[in-house]
Amino acid sequence: MYSVSTLPSTILPFCTGWAVQKHGRLNVLLATVSCIFIGQGLFATGVVARSIGGIMLGRLFFSCGVDVMDILVSDFIATCFA
Repeated sequence: MYSVSTLPSTILPFCTGWAVQKHGRLNVLLATVSCIFIGQGLFATGVVARSIGGIMLGRLFFSCGVDVMDILVSDFIATCFA
């Protein structure tokens, strides 16, 4: 299960900077929070249904959101102290 949640962190850092420049920080933040919310809902539904596929899908969505959020926080801090 841990490998499913770390898979997006190998790809998303390369795409996040481009997405922020093209779509803006606020739109990427909204998509990130949506991924975290959807992932948490899928994970909780998978636990209730005792579905390992649902749990892994929820972890995947949640991890996509958290990985991008980490990069957005670093970008925000850099602009505050620049």
